[in-house]
Amino acid sequence: MFKELMAALKGDHWRREHAFSEDIRQAHEVIHHPFATEDEIAETLRLWFERRQPCLFGRYAAKRGGIHIAILTERDLNEGERHVKAKLDEEKRLWKRRALDKQYPEHSFALAVISPALAFAAPDDNLLRLATRVRDLTGWKPSKATNAPVASDFLYLKGKHDPFYYGFKFNLDFFGAAGDGRWWHDHRVPGGIAFTANATGHMKQYQEWYGGEGPDRGDWFLRLAMQTISLAHRATPRSEPADPRSEGRITWLLDLVDPEPLKKSIPCPFKGEVLNLLQGKDWTTYAGLIHTDHNIRKEFFEDRARPSSYSKPYLNDFTYLYATNESDFVKFTAGVRVGESEVFAEIGEPSTWATREARRSPQRPAAEAAEVRRLLGACKRWKEDPEAADMAF
Repeated sequence: MFKELMAALKGDHWRREHAFSEDIRQAHEVIHHPFATEDEIAETLRLWFERRQPCLFGRYAAKRGGIHIAILTERDLNEGERHVKAKLDEEKRLWKRRALDKQYPEHSFALAVISPALAFAAPDDNLLRLATRVRDLTGWKPSKATNAPVASDFLYLKGKHDPFYYGFKFNLDFFGAAGDGRWWHDHRVPGGIAFTANATGHMKQYQEWYGGEGPDRGDWFLRLAMQTISLAHRATPRSEPADPRSEGRITWLLDLVDPEPLKKSIPCPFKGEVLNLLQGKDWTTYAGLIHTDHNIRKEFFEDRARPSSYSKPYLNDFTYLYATNESDFVKFTAGVRVGESEVFAEIGEPSTWATREARRSPQRPAAEAAEVRRLLGACKRWKEDPEAADMAF
């Protein structure tokens, strides 16, 4: 099926007049190099998630080795759906096993589907069908009970003070190279298409239980979430008065009104000092041209200069991070109690665990290996970019 889906892709005519950004181009020189190893591709992607994606939770995880990167190449797709599903199932198990590590846990996941044909494909129904098929083979499908494109699962961590394990819900997200320079620029990724997941509750509870950062990381996590929204890419300089949509932003914080949040019943959750950037901003709700719980968004594939949501933006929620009386707080942040047998029924008994087989390393001339290392060096220099600073961490 993937051969047919790949053959149906059409070239992106818009891209011919709008070249990829320099950082995407640099990443492609490694990712699409015929002699690049999967380790070198994975390193390029890790550098991207550490310095180039807007989500600060993902940056934090990537910087500390806490992101699990799975790669599907065009060769994997050509081997058929059975092969792809088996590889995805194994990557999911590996991630969930490594999330249990009390020293070096992986809180985040990225599945990158790498192909020049995908990177240069038009964002239309053909690319949508291929992306949807890959997502469905992960097993992370939207619920049939709702029409919303929300795909979720749980990542586990052993409780510190009791014999239980805890499951932390996460939602799958979608990125594509086609987003570079378009209105959904914040959801661009080099190489082709990608799916990501950040289990923020897993990250928070690990820090509080095992990481030594302190017993209450609530302020830090809300600050990171609000900064992520406020630092969305601007296609044009900041306007006066601020108009997020005319600036080309995909998400933005709301101002307090008199001075109340949109959800008036929820008091300010910050216990300490509030950053200047966040003062006067709503801690309950934020706005955007996308619903941040969704994964494959059809509006990405309509190829319009402005999405249909431009005149009526989505309202998204912060309260799952701190409102202890809400069910989403338990599922996403506090964690749901899960028995040991249930966890290991899903990921296998520890006695059966084995290390990952070595990634594919093609035989290559020394000159080609040296060239890939040189190209990778350009990506490593992204760390020197002051705009990609650590921000809140």
